[in-house]
Amino acid sequence: MDFFVTYNNISSFQLILYNVLMIAVFLYLFWKYRNASFAQCIVLIFMSGVFSDLGQIFSLGNSMSHIYKVCVIVWAFFLFRRYGYNKKNNAILLCFVIYILYFFFISVFLHDDNLGLVVSQVLSYTIPVAMFLVVDAFLIRYRLRGMVLLNMVLRDLIIAQIVFCGIKLLILQATQEGWVGSLTGIRGGGAGTSFPLLCLLWLAVNTRMKFTWKNLLLMIGFLFIGFMTGKRAVWLMFPLLYAILMAYYNIHTVPQFLKISVPLSLFALMFFYFGLRLSPTLNPEHKVWGSFDPLYAYNYALNYSGGTRTNAGEIEVKEGEGRLGAVVFFWNDLIHVFDYDRQKLFGVGNEYIKYADRADYFNSDYYFGISYRGGVTGIVMMYFISGLFGLFLFLLYYMQIMFRIPQKGFRWILIGTVLFDFVFYNGQIMGNIAMQVMLMIVIFISRKYDKVYLPCA
Repeated sequence: MDFFVTYNNISSFQLILYNVLMIAVFLYLFWKYRNASFAQCIVLIFMSGVFSDLGQIFSLGNSMSHIYKVCVIVWAFFLFRRYGYNKKNNAILLCFVIYILYFFFISVFLHDDNLGLVVSQVLSYTIPVAMFLVVDAFLIRYRLRGMVLLNMVLRDLIIAQIVFCGIKLLILQATQEGWVGSLTGIRGGGAGTSFPLLCLLWLAVNTRMKFTWKNLLLMIGFLFIGFMTGKRAVWLMFPLLYAILMAYYNIHTVPQFLKISVPLSLFALMFFYFGLRLSPTLNPEHKVWGSFDPLYAYNYALNYSGGTRTNAGEIEVKEGEGRLGAVVFFWNDLIHVFDYDRQKLFGVGNEYIKYADRADYFNSDYYFGISYRGGVTGIVMMYFISGLFGLFLFLLYYMQIMFRIPQKGFRWILIGTVLFDFVFYNGQIMGNIAMQVMLMIVIFISRKYDKVYLPCA
């Protein structure tokens, strides 16, 4: 059997067994935090993949995912009533309400989208902002004790994702794009690149990137998640983010630079080296533990992401080809300011994108010049769905949240990571409910890291 399998090759028994074991872990976490309803709600948020798979197991389609969203928003509402509201969040709430009203109005009245689909999308963004308000109020009331609880439950959930990927390896004896722990169901794998980066940001604010063997094992676990989903970009982005965070927290003077530059370079190269050898598509032999060939990996990555070979044998990015080509497409649309029509300003709606026929996956005409569906990055997807106005309002709301980080250096590192995922990848950090909530928790922890107990250190 190949070391990578698609969900079509997974049996019903394997699907059920994986989810039964995940449910068992979550029941343990619910029991562990039985005296903390706030923590239990966060645990439930990380169960989206379980509900997605239950829909597959019982042939209920997306119904179980809708039930999941309703359960979470109801629970968040009761927590909101318990802990109250911080008026300092008025600007965030105002920007979010404007965006949601705009999104709902154009989706229902302009694009005539299915109401159930629109409500589901609205909940996907309402749940994280509701939890942001709840977490803020919770920390005002419980301060240090609340921060410890918040950090510990997130630590347990991150470790659980690593455990789930270990279970996945035992059951499948292969990698598979879906099942990014419990974050996605069997058909969702985009988080395999974004989630390890978000985990590294969480580790950084807790440890300031101080080296311990425990932290090294955690980072290997983060990369294991990417490996088990067959992702390639994580092997390039993780070492880069690691080097940036190490430099930010540990290099402030020339002597510090000279002291840390060598071990920093060695660790970054170690992650990069193992990444190219462990990822079958990034080495010439196309197998796990193939040869280390950075030039081959570079050419493959550029060609896959939107490159085409010229007559001279060089690879250049072509508009509409792959993810880089999609970004070029978006940029060219953006700079032609006098060519905007209704489609560019308000998008084409949710149904057009979300309910696209599989037969159109490689239909560039359907995606307005982008060669295939997988090449549509997060920013381009939102541009297609809600247009330039919707994209602007969404980013305005999110920047209000991310600018709550007081440390300018870490703030820009986090913004850069999130925008990389949104612009050049599939936007899972700003799209997946659990990852959005995790991002907001990382933001809160970063504001308190001088005083918070570090459970992972």
